[in-house]
Amino acid sequence: MAALSVIYSNFCGMVVSETRSGVESDYVSDPLGSTIGLMGVTGTMTDRWEYWPWGEVVSRTGTNATPLTFLGILGYFKDVLDKLFYVRARHLRADLAKWLTVDPLWPNEQAYVYANEQPVSSVDPSGRVAVIIVAGCVVACAACAVCLAGFISSCSGCNTPPCWAQCLQNIWNNLSGTWQWICGGACAGCLACLVAAAIAYCTQSGSHLAANETSPCTYWACIGICAASRCAGLTGQALQNCITAKCVLTPPPFGCQGMKN
Repeated sequence: MAALSVIYSNFCGMVVSETRSGVESDYVSDPLGSTIGLMGVTGTMTDRWEYWPWGEVVSRTGTNATPLTFLGILGYFKDVLDKLFYVRARHLRADLAKWLTVDPLWPNEQAYVYANEQPVSSVDPSGRVAVIIVAGCVVACAACAVCLAGFISSCSGCNTPPCWAQCLQNIWNNLSGTWQWICGGACAGCLACLVAAAIAYCTQSGSHLAANETSPCTYWACIGICAASRCAGLTGQALQNCITAKCVLTPPPFGCQGMKN
């Protein structure tokens, strides 16, 4: 049996495509650098992946044997063991969310902690120092903005919600599969970055509160839950009046204990 031949192509140190036994595929990644799909020369997605934050696979379709899956664009190489990744300086156990060996830069860096325990916003392609991903988010949000600007421009003649909905639906249906993946992936990635930023902010803002206080993020989440359950179906000023009357009692940083009964 002939040995399997694989040639990888990279741009600025990031994997962009492969030729596996003569079959060419382009890597499609999320803003963090994980491979979420492989695209054939015809623009058809042949393989897809979804991951948990620490790298374990949630779902998988396709048969390509690439080891460049979780953060594979950055060079994370899946080892023989499914949840073990080789990352240049050492190995990462995705199911444990830990490095298997001490950081070469310890004690200046944490010994076994991966990505400062922030896997949705940080990576460690060197296996030595965690890096917060900003450029990927900027690219994703910029691409999403371009797509949305094009959609809005094409539907500028609409002045009612049904018209907008129908126009946008028609534009989306007429896009090629490749552009649907580009625009959909970019906007999904941008949203993920915004959610990650919000989580980081909420975590940070909640770390300095007294034991009897709740972060502003929790406060507004409580108001949202309250409004959804007690003010359903209302809009505009009626919704605002309902929230004021039934949900809001104390200002931040107090939380759900301040909701009215």
